[in-house]
Amino acid sequence: MDLDINTSLVKNDTITYARNATMFSQQGDLIFYQTEMGNKLVTNIPFPCIGHERLPDGTFILFLTDNVSSEIGIFNEFDFTYTKKLNASWLNFDKSNLVTAKSKENFDGTFNIYWADGRRNPDRVLNLSLISEATEENTRMAKLITPPQVDINKSTAGVLPNGSYQAGLFHSIAGQKIGEFYSVTLPISIYNENNNSGAIEIDVSSFDGDFIEYQLVVIQTTLNTTTAKIVGTFPSSTSKIHISNFNSPEYISIPIGELVISNTPWIASDQIDGNNQLLFRVGVETIPEPNYQEKALEIDSEYVLYQVPENYYEYGDKVGHYRDESYLYYTQLLHETGVYSSAFVLRGRDATPTDVQLASGNDVYESSVPSCTTISPLKKFQVENTASSFVRTDGEFSIGCEGREYGYGQLAYNESTDTYPDEERFGRYRGKPIQLFKFPDEAKAPRYSVIEGKNYINILGIRFYNITAPLKEDGTIDTQWKGYRIIRVDRRGNKTVISRGILTNVRSFHDNITDKDVFYSNYPYNDLSPDQLLSETQTTFKNNQEEDYTAPSKFYLNKFNFYSPHNYIGKYALGDEIKIETEEVAEVEGNFQPVYKHPKGRLLSLFSFWLAAAMGGAQALLTTIGKNTYKSSSESDLTITAGVRFDIQKEYKLETVDDLIGLDVIGLTTDAIKALDPTKVADIIKIAVLTIAALGLKALAFTFIGIQYANIIIDAIEKFLGFTEYAYQYNSHGLFNKQYSVKNGFKRRHVDEYRYLGRGIISLKDGLYQNSGSSNSVYVELNQDIAQFTNTDTTRKSATGFGVCDNITQKIVSQAVTYYSTSRRNLPNQYGRIESNTNFIITHNNFNTFETTSPIIFGGDCFINRFSVQNKHQFFTQNLSNFNYPDGAEFDYRQYRNIAYPRFWMNSFKYDFSELISKDVTNFSTFSRTVASRHNLDCKGNDDENVFRVDDAYFYTSYNGVMEFFVESDFNLSLREVDELYPHYSDKFSSLTEIFRSDRIDRDEIFKYDQSFSKQATEIFAQPQLKNALSVQQYDKNRLVYSLPAYQEQQYDNWLYFLSNNSYLFPIGNFISLHRVDDERILFLFDRSSPYITMGTNQLQLKDGTEIQIGSGGLFAQPPKGIIYTENAYGNAQNRSAVTCHFGTFFPSERQGRFFGFDSSLSEISRNGINKWGSFFLPVKLITLFPEFKDKDNTLIGVGFTTSFDPNSEMIYFSKKDYYPKDEYINDITYNSTTNQFYYTDIPISLTNDRFFEDLSLTISYFPALKGFVGFHDWNPDSSILGEKSLFTIKENGIWQHSKDCQNYCNYYGKQYPFEIEYVISNEFQVKTLSSLEYYLECYKYLPDCINRTHLLNENFSHAIISNSEQTSGLLKLNLSPTNPYDRYLFPKKLENNMGYDILFSKKENKYRIDQFSDVTNDRNSDTHLFFHSKNGWTKTINPKAINIDKHPYERKLFRHYDIKIALIKEIPISRMIMKLSLAKQINSDR
Repeated sequence: MDLDINTSLVKNDTITYARNATMFSQQGDLIFYQTEMGNKLVTNIPFPCIGHERLPDGTFILFLTDNVSSEIGIFNEFDFTYTKKLNASWLNFDKSNLVTAKSKENFDGTFNIYWADGRRNPDRVLNLSLISEATEENTRMAKLITPPQVDINKSTAGVLPNGSYQAGLFHSIAGQKIGEFYSVTLPISIYNENNNSGAIEIDVSSFDGDFIEYQLVVIQTTLNTTTAKIVGTFPSSTSKIHISNFNSPEYISIPIGELVISNTPWIASDQIDGNNQLLFRVGVETIPEPNYQEKALEIDSEYVLYQVPENYYEYGDKVGHYRDESYLYYTQLLHETGVYSSAFVLRGRDATPTDVQLASGNDVYESSVPSCTTISPLKKFQVENTASSFVRTDGEFSIGCEGREYGYGQLAYNESTDTYPDEERFGRYRGKPIQLFKFPDEAKAPRYSVIEGKNYINILGIRFYNITAPLKEDGTIDTQWKGYRIIRVDRRGNKTVISRGILTNVRSFHDNITDKDVFYSNYPYNDLSPDQLLSETQTTFKNNQEEDYTAPSKFYLNKFNFYSPHNYIGKYALGDEIKIETEEVAEVEGNFQPVYKHPKGRLLSLFSFWLAAAMGGAQALLTTIGKNTYKSSSESDLTITAGVRFDIQKEYKLETVDDLIGLDVIGLTTDAIKALDPTKVADIIKIAVLTIAALGLKALAFTFIGIQYANIIIDAIEKFLGFTEYAYQYNSHGLFNKQYSVKNGFKRRHVDEYRYLGRGIISLKDGLYQNSGSSNSVYVELNQDIAQFTNTDTTRKSATGFGVCDNITQKIVSQAVTYYSTSRRNLPNQYGRIESNTNFIITHNNFNTFETTSPIIFGGDCFINRFSVQNKHQFFTQNLSNFNYPDGAEFDYRQYRNIAYPRFWMNSFKYDFSELISKDVTNFSTFSRTVASRHNLDCKGNDDENVFRVDDAYFYTSYNGVMEFFVESDFNLSLREVDELYPHYSDKFSSLTEIFRSDRIDRDEIFKYDQSFSKQATEIFAQPQLKNALSVQQYDKNRLVYSLPAYQEQQYDNWLYFLSNNSYLFPIGNFISLHRVDDERILFLFDRSSPYITMGTNQLQLKDGTEIQIGSGGLFAQPPKGIIYTENAYGNAQNRSAVTCHFGTFFPSERQGRFFGFDSSLSEISRNGINKWGSFFLPVKLITLFPEFKDKDNTLIGVGFTTSFDPNSEMIYFSKKDYYPKDEYINDITYNSTTNQFYYTDIPISLTNDRFFEDLSLTISYFPALKGFVGFHDWNPDSSILGEKSLFTIKENGIWQHSKDCQNYCNYYGKQYPFEIEYVISNEFQVKTLSSLEYYLECYKYLPDCINRTHLLNENFSHAIISNSEQTSGLLKLNLSPTNPYDRYLFPKKLENNMGYDILFSKKENKYRIDQFSDVTNDRNSDTHLFFHSKNGWTKTINPKAINIDKHPYERKLFRHYDIKIALIKEIPISRMIMKLSLAKQINSDR
């Protein structure tokens, strides 16, 4: 059939129109036009069919509904039976939502059917052998999942390295992970000094029964590096897994990025299809977003103090929140499919009038700090913490390892300068400042408690209450939401609390050289009394007393040293504010200890000095004068010697001067010293005096010889005295565990300057800071003084000051005082806009319930630990202990002073009497260069036992304290790593002797900490979207998702699992449908684009476990390609309808008015004769008038196309349903899209109401074997079923079989229709006159077996019409020429309807002849058209006004034209009529 070509150009016998014709019969009869067999009703179904799918056994599953009842049944094409399988109200079918489906055979021979109904209901799956077990819940393709509970605990007997560990799991099937990464735990820390000796035990409970196995993932964070591994696939019955080695070879590494990819639960889709392995869903819809934001803002909260033992973080995992810090929380609702909704922001508490009062006082430092901008007056909540003090929780005191709730209270008020969006969903908070969750400060909720002498830490948690479930629009509870979880915004980048620690006042001494004050750090704690251990001048020891001691006494109330864990681990930048939290007091225990490996010394006493001086002088005198030159005289009588007792004379037989001169003084002295006999030594001194006095020499002649002999005496003394300890250091430790409040007005100060202090001299804006030999800290200068302590620090004294000179190493108890303080920064818009937050922290595992009050929620970022820092003060830049000197090593400590002048010091260089030479050497009363000038020691004069050596007197090389305090920090300091060479103070190592050992004290304290122990639960899989729940796009028309590949032998249903990357979003046109071309190719049709094609399963990349675990995207690893590119979207489609057969895939392009076929390429089959006709008549006319009509692709109750293939006739049928208002009602008919109803005025009307609507439907056939269109057909189905050997169509509640009833022709759905063909006799522009018409026709009547047939000899067409562009014969009713010649003269005769004539035809040997026709056109010169062409484009009738059958025979013209159309019509076909050949008798026109 060719409707396009001009009739002058067609070949003879070209069919230009056919109605209810085909080109085949059971015996073949191909090529020839013939009557089409009618269809026959084979079975009735209870309700109209809205979809079907072939089952693997050849039967068809049907989906039925009348919008009241919903049913699924099976139609058997071989025995024509329908069997109901399931009738249930929860199927909830609707005729406006057509069903697409796909079936699959399972490993056990049962069949699964998967279907979608355009998102009216969830996509479903049904095992046809388990229909009795089918429920609304268990048939959903998106499984209802309860997240399992996963717990992780430390264990023993393993080789796990130190670090943080988490666990979570995937549901899996046959080792293939599917779905979300569920129930990731909060991190737990494993720490052992030996490292590599840990283990964990994981408990899995509440496992969903729909899954029989899971893959367990362990996340390890060591050395601040996070890795994840799948440690195994376990049956759901396995509830405990012990992990002892993270490097087991069977463990599979999985990138962290794959864990955070969320699996979208596709709830429903527009349509379903598949190929040999994969199930496809297109136009997918995910879970709906609940309208919960306003309800979320009505949830209230309170802080909770949770009390645990002070060592809790060695084993516990409840990480709390910073005091006086603001947090921001959101909630996510848990959907029944196991995934979470978007995040809904929660609010901190509402303000009270007191909160927003204007603040005043010294704590409002902003008014005194210079600023270039105008500062608005501050409100109370901006200056003070407005939380309530905690209320003790009722109950007896009882606390175990896991702790107890200690108290609770109202959070502080705080607001951001950013506001909630000005949107309705934020209710009464819309457009108002964001209210943050601010926790109480130290004064309201102390971080530790001392109970019955034991220390406990108080962790801050939060509890939410007034929690309600989301509601549906009708106000009932939306039960698809099963629970919730609380998440918080990551505080990193949003901190106002930077760090916490203690403050010690900076001190200074006046440097006389520069005449400036020099700053230095207080030590060992924070004693503010004058420094007993330093002097502003060099001290000396004269006249048996200390001289020149000037104690530094200056300290500052606005300059401090700040000690915080954050100074040493990470070196945080401080904020612009210091807040004084509390005054803290510690009991300090310490003692003086000998310096490790410091050489002992021998400091000679003045007694030794005078002994050596006297005896050396005496020996020098005797040596100088000699025995031989000196004579006795009465003047030298020994009885007159200066006070020498006669017992000495008698004992040593000293009767004369000669006896005295002959005495061996050096020998006697040596013996006395050996004996260490003070009596004998005293005698020797007296003898020396006696000698000098007796000789009466005052001259200096013997001085140099005396020095020589005095040094000999000194040597003798030192040789036999031995060494003793002089060098000591003070070591101490204090734990601050007493708190005192700080008055308002002295809490809040601006930081004018801060500087990290290392060792050395640092230049500050106010001067120099001497920090050599002191510990590192942070110097902080405030804009204004703060108050002095109410308690007194008594920790810095000498041994004399402590009163321990009698037992210098005894324990000393003193008191230390400090301020516990916070470094803060001002962040008015903390956390920014609520929709800008993307980094969230999990605070807990899932709450699968909507209880009105939550448990206590932790999951914070604040640890409370004891933190120790060594406050070292070295008095000298060097000391002998650093160089392994032997005892007696010579060293003058005065040359190595560090800060100011150490008060106590020692010069161990050997004393030489030559130092005595001076102009007043003989003036002993003023002499100061004795051995006493070689030191200034503490506890001097405390030695009673040894007169030769200075004993029990000391100087100090260092003065040290371990400041330990409870502190909030980002670090789990319980797991601070011990350095074996340079240990820190802890419960595990508390030897102050070792910590402050002299070979270690020069080194900065080492702070080793693995940041892994601070890991937060950032694995929020995946990061929640912050969406406007009222406008979120849950439906993606252009997205296609595909399942895991399925194979029949699988015992699991892979078609239920759609992994994250197994999807493709088409960036073009509106997706209309997909169609399986073959096992390898999928054809995609679009409304605004040409078709696309892609490869199927052979492109699915299933190469390794990593890819398949999250969906490889392999089907679309190479993007689909357009079959053809044109700027006018050639080949687009507006209807899902298409059919695939062995000739290819065929589909209509309704808006463009074209038909297409695709095999190896796209071809426009409508170009084969109906191109121009199609462009006008194929578009659906109703849509042009009512474009918003919902059922525009629904041939059951609306308009659109059905494309069918008949395997018997091998013809393609394109059936269009279309309606259009009749002209007289076109302006009165309206459409309401809400009710999906047409109205005439206010009266509802249907499209099938022929009073108001004209039926423009059509069916046109295409014969792909000949690549040509056959004709039009009067049957137009609601839908069609392509059977194995038959085409079945469904009309209302009946199923009809086509091309099988050989006794029924052109009868469709019980109604008889004509058979028509029209062909052209073309003369190729030669005008000829038609005198008669002949054609060959065979008519057969078949027996029911459709094999045996009878040739009906006299059967013929019932009517004919002959016409050209200006002439018509009218309707010619054909009658067999009678055998009686006289009867022939009765013809032609007028028809009763005046539309034509009864005429005769003759028949001879199957050749039919007609010659009784003529032109009955009324007026060839008028503009009256000869035919009425229907709006449907395929039927026409003779225009009565164009003919005049009463014309006189002489006025009737012959048919004369270039070409002539012959229309042959059989009104009621009763046989197969095969039109074979047409002949025309023509003569050239005389004209």
